[in-house]
Amino acid sequence: MAKAPIGKEVSLVVGKRNAKGPTAGLMAAIVLRKGKKVLLAKTKGWDGGTWWFLPIDSLRYGEAAEGAVKRISKEWFRGAKLPVKLTQFQNHLYEGTHWYPIAVFEGKAPARVRTDKDIVEVGFFDPAKPPKPLGMDARSILKEWRKRK
Repeated sequence: MAKAPIGKEVSLVVGKRNAKGPTAGLMAAIVLRKGKKVLLAKTKGWDGGTWWFLPIDSLRYGEAAEGAVKRISKEWFRGAKLPVKLTQFQNHLYEGTHWYPIAVFEGKAPARVRTDKDIVEVGFFDPAKPPKPLGMDARSILKEWRKRK
């Protein structure tokens, strides 16, 4: 397989299945910048509370990472075109049981952010001092992302 330069299309496709259906061994996350701050969205968590997250989701069966970014944009930001490029891959340990990779895309935030109904609030925050409670993925992604800056 030929190597693609960072920022070029990298067609990583999920194709693993288990007894419950397709599984995602790869996730896509988006870091949207406004100056030195990053966009975080507050959504309802599995526990009924609200949590701050980066725009993120698992790749669906047969979906490329770039396709996931388009879907996340549609689901989280009403289809706004996000000028992002792939900037890094990170590995994350989930609840101490297994590792999963995250394709991190980065770009400038659009001038106006219109969100989906499931998002309670959005804001731009210093990545070194994010609001709480912050989702585990967002915490570890921002920590690794800051190391590059």
